[in-house]
Amino acid sequence: MKKLTAVLAGDAVPFFTASVIPVILGASVAWSETGVFLPGLFALTLVAGMCLHAGTNVANDYFDHKSGDDEINVEFVSPFTAAAA
Repeated sequence: MKKLTAVLAGDAVPFFTASVIPVILGASVAWSETGVFLPGLFALTLVAGMCLHAGTNVANDYFDHKSGDDEINVEFVSPFTAAAA
């Protein structure tokens, strides 16, 4: 359980809304245009979007660490702004 918590913390879970909102919006538009909603396909798309987001976050953290960008920035405002300075 500790490992899962560490992975989720490293994936910046609060930012998953950036993946979830577009999927919900797209599903809503598709439903309003066609009148068809496929819950299984919606759930699969939602999970795939979140997995892509998580994978991108992990790759970004890996390459920031490998290039030394994270170690250079010691005066960050929050854990989410470390590489933004």
